Amino acid sequence: MKIVKQYDMVCGSQALSFRDGAVLKLCNREWRGDFSMRKRLRAALFPVFLMVLLFAACGGPREGTIPRGTPDTGSGTPAIQPTPTPKLEQAPENSKGDFYAFVRQNQLWAAQNGQSPTQVTSFNFSQNTMVFWQMPLWSADHRYLAFAYHALPYGIGGGGCPGPDYAGNGSLYVYDFQKGQATAIRLPKIERNASLKGEAKEDYWNFVSWEDASHLLAWYNGVTGKKSDDAGLYRYDVESQKLEKVLSQSTIGATPVANPQQGKPTLLNAQYSQGQFYVQVVDKPGANESSVGIYRYSLSNPEKHEQVLNMGHIPWCANRMVSAFVHPGWSVSPDGKQLAVQVLKEGRPGKEASEIQIVNLENGEKQGAFAGVPATFLARDVDLSWSPDNKKLVATAYMQMGQEQGPFLISLDNPGKVQTMTPSVAGQVSWRADSEAFAMQSFQQLGMTTFPDTYIYYIDASTARTLEKNARVFSWG
Repeated sequence: MKIVKQYDMVCGSQALSFRDGAVLKLCNREWRGDFSMRKRLRAALFPVFLMVLLFAACGGPREGTIPRGTPDTGSGTPAIQPTPTPKLEQAPENSKGDFYAFVRQNQLWAAQNGQSPTQVTSFNFSQNTMVFWQMPLWSADHRYLAFAYHALPYGIGGGGCPGPDYAGNGSLYVYDFQKGQATAIRLPKIERNASLKGEAKEDYWNFVSWEDASHLLAWYNGVTGKKSDDAGLYRYDVESQKLEKVLSQSTIGATPVANPQQGKPTLLNAQYSQGQFYVQVVDKPGANESSVGIYRYSLSNPEKHEQVLNMGHIPWCANRMVSAFVHPGWSVSPDGKQLAVQVLKEGRPGKEASEIQIVNLENGEKQGAFAGVPATFLARDVDLSWSPDNKKLVATAYMQMGQEQGPFLISLDNPGKVQTMTPSVAGQVSWRADSEAFAMQSFQQLGMTTFPDTYIYYIDASTARTLEKNARVFSWG
């Protein structure tokens, strides 16, 4: 449900990756961004030289992919990294389980009941080749699969702070495996028996999660650039096929990154757990002392809400004071009893520092976690993910920076003991239902000749294995 800050593409036999920002000619196309040379300029020069050598080898682009969906904030640098792809052992076939889904060559695939995966969608992305997929989500009974994508024309721009949130909008579908039919969740009314073929559609859904086996929750941003009373949280009943609004954006008082409004607080992220809708909000965005907080809303009584935690003060997208912290990490446990959060201790550019805490949501008690991880890892945005059994926590870098650190794993039985796992990959985690393993996708980098692979990290092993080749946004049921 959570929401790269890197563009990945393939030119002929070469896969290229670079930060949002540079204006680069690739594959007879132009990529434009708005990058700042504020840091690591020397590290950028060598990769750019390598790109010049590769221009002649570039054919036409085949697919634009990103691991999370949000382009670079503008405070990074070009990052064409010649890091070799690690050679990992293939995971045993039974590692995948009976239910899983992933994206391959920009189409959704899914496996049910231990069978081989089959292609679910056949959308036409020929006119909109930059496709941003949100992670597919299975219903508890595995009958339904919710998924969302956002397709844009080739050559999109980026940069600035916090940067365009391309995966923060999406066309939302629910596929019924029993009936072999899809429903497109649209406003003002849903589209039954929706086609999973043809031209890509544009829509504005984000923060999708299952409330229970028959109810889906999703946030509607509203049409980009327009004010609307439609924005807010909706509930879709898969049995009655009805859609209702349960929480208005006006109640929260913040507008999402995908559709901001001048002078309004910014809604960064949202999560659902056990009848409560949690939102991460930046108060006074653009100020030198912006405040980042997490608030909780009861879906049975939306007017009842409270601030759970103040994550700290930073110059969030402030002029000339852009901090490395733009999307600080947090995660609510599946049982709704614990909050893992990146607490911001110092946000001044070049001096960023944070710590990770676990907060008991029942009594407010706090304890430190991930002690001993490198300070450089905690000097930028992290991503936090709870295991389904509520006993384990993974911390990863929110976006790829070229020299990764993590994933890092802890168990609540001994939160002071940190397990460092390899290879180092940034981005979002998908846990297997038994809490014994999690999946992450690799990144396309110089020298690769294939699309990303998905890795599996076992909690009792330090080195990952290859789970599914040519697959991204892998999601277990």
